[in-house]
Amino acid sequence: MVAAVVGLLAVAPLTAQDPSPQPELIRVLLNRIEATTSVALSSDELFAPGEAEPVAVTKPGEQIAVSLEAGMLRIGTGRYNQVWALPLGRNITVSAGARRTYRGRIRLLPGTRRLLVVNEVGLEAYLMGVVPAEMPPSFHPEALKAQAGVARTFAMARILRAAGDVFDLDDTTASQSYLGIGIEAPQTNAAVRETANLALLYGGEPIQALYCTVSGGVTAGNEEAFGGVPLPYLRSVRDADPSGSPYGAWSPNQSWEFLLRAYPGVGAVMRVEVLKRTASGRAAAIRISGERGAVTVSGTSFRNAVGVNSLKSLLIDSVEATEQGVRIRGRGWGHGVGMCQAGAQGRALSGQTYDFILATYYPGASLTFLPEPVLFVRALAPALSRR
Repeated sequence: MVAAVVGLLAVAPLTAQDPSPQPELIRVLLNRIEATTSVALSSDELFAPGEAEPVAVTKPGEQIAVSLEAGMLRIGTGRYNQVWALPLGRNITVSAGARRTYRGRIRLLPGTRRLLVVNEVGLEAYLMGVVPAEMPPSFHPEALKAQAGVARTFAMARILRAAGDVFDLDDTTASQSYLGIGIEAPQTNAAVRETANLALLYGGEPIQALYCTVSGGVTAGNEEAFGGVPLPYLRSVRDADPSGSPYGAWSPNQSWEFLLRAYPGVGAVMRVEVLKRTASGRAAAIRISGERGAVTVSGTSFRNAVGVNSLKSLLIDSVEATEQGVRIRGRGWGHGVGMCQAGAQGRALSGQTYDFILATYYPGASLTFLPEPVLFVRALAPALSRR
């Protein structure tokens, strides 16, 4: 069942005469383009606050160069504190260390040591560049719609946390992967459109809609992976698709030499064992024993030391000593909290709809229609900051 929240007024669309900040747009810091002190834009016009006319105008095929010099933005002979680049047609291409094309507009600001490039874009257009970056477009339509709902909710929760900053989230996995127009696909665009304005709320606020690649058969409660207070909508759930992916099971081999470098204080490592597990069965405490002693570390600390792409999760089934080192067998990939993407695919293939999938992974959360999701959370921010 989908609830609804009404009563918010829409904001007028962006025009060239009004390049000022618009609160209905989501603000994404573009870290992936690797801009440091300069960037080139294929846009229409650049505006600066207080300037009656554009500070730069281009034609199709041309680029505008913007550089950071002495804490100001340089465009030709002009110096500015910030500028907005409006799209040429519907899109803007940004070139620096990488080159990508985006919907919406681009805001440029001087940072302490680098140029800040922020894509200001509608939430639904943003999601078209997120969903295919986070889930393969070949997945079942119901799984893709579940991913769209989760990604929308995740972004809304980040907006609440970013109140007062110049951006709401970035384009990397520190937030959500966002690759702009170049990665869009018809299947994922359809998933975004078919779930437009739907978000998961708990207590009238967007939930912390965490998700993982593969749970390994059981998801984790938020406190297992990140500590803190257990959230009622992030509880451990038995997964319908425990294999679901090539990363369902794994058995990396860690050499004794590598472990010695990671934990030099214990001397030559002789044994690694799981001492304590969380409610979902993940390693909570691990002891590394060597010829000079032993050390006990958290599972998260051990995974970070070994490497998160090697030890793909803390759902460890066994630890076996070999002549070369330690073979660790386990399942899953990622922190395991929230929706399992492989599990969502398995559930969709078994006939579950996206709203049922979301209700399973986020118990107690309400899938709610919001006429203006971004304005909804920006209106919540002042009250939350006073708590």
